[in-house]
Amino acid sequence: RGRTDKTSEISARKGNWTVAESEEALRLLLDTANDYSAITMTPKGDIASWNTGAERLHGYQTDEIIGKHFSCLYSPDDLDGGLPDHALEMATAQGRHQAQTWQVRKDGSRFYGNVIIAPVKSKDGRLIGFCKITRDLSEIQFAEMARALFEAFPSAIVVIDHGGQIIQM
Repeated sequence: RGRTDKTSEISARKGNWTVAESEEALRLLLDTANDYSAITMTPKGDIASWNTGAERLHGYQTDEIIGKHFSCLYSPDDLDGGLPDHALEMATAQGRHQAQTWQVRKDGSRFYGNVIIAPVKSKDGRLIGFCKITRDLSEIQFAEMARALFEAFPSAIVVIDHGGQIIQM
């Protein structure tokens, strides 16, 4: 919150907004960013806040997900490889971690997402949590797969489901 507090204070002074109004504007911005999942986490990775984009993208209501570890949003393969913990380590060491990986919804379905995790630090530089922003790239990934198939097999007819699986050829 250190950086957010400083940003809020500066914008409040320049725009004659109170800090509360500035924080409300930030909350509204995050809630209207429906294409992006924006969550905050504790230093251990437990989910502390969840915007409406996260509800739409992941399928969990806020009261269902707060307090759960963010690793529940990753695929079994990524869990086996230790990706969630590695992402937090990299974000802490490098100031941010970015990856394109499969994310999992409440119903178990997957989507291909661009994930950015950044540490949140106090004014004195102490780690107080993380911010995780995710964007669904499934349509882009699907279009790239379809293009590659058509280039490889220009005279073939291929039917692909939304999960990217070939169901008829």
